Amino acid sequence: MLETTQYNYKELSKMYKEQTQLGYSKMLPQIALGQSQSFIINSCRFENEVLELHEIMIPPLMSSTMSSADVLGRLDQSDKSKT
Repeated sequence: MLETTQYNYKELSKMYKEQTQLGYSKMLPQIALGQSQSFIINSCRFENEVLELHEIMIPPLMSSTMSSADVLGRLDQSDKSKT
């Protein structure tokens, strides 16, 4: 159970959103804002199975999550743009 109250839900949802950007659960900000479990599950299913957003909305790579192959691939693409 989250320690969310009417007095701290804005701060907690902001903190959970920032954690989501680092790879933590996407459900925490939604729960902190008062969305029901069934709404969260149904919206995830709709986004993934109907809209297929996971195929087109790829988060940007961060230095903490990039592999050496990603870095080399980016270097190759930047070299191509110079020519």
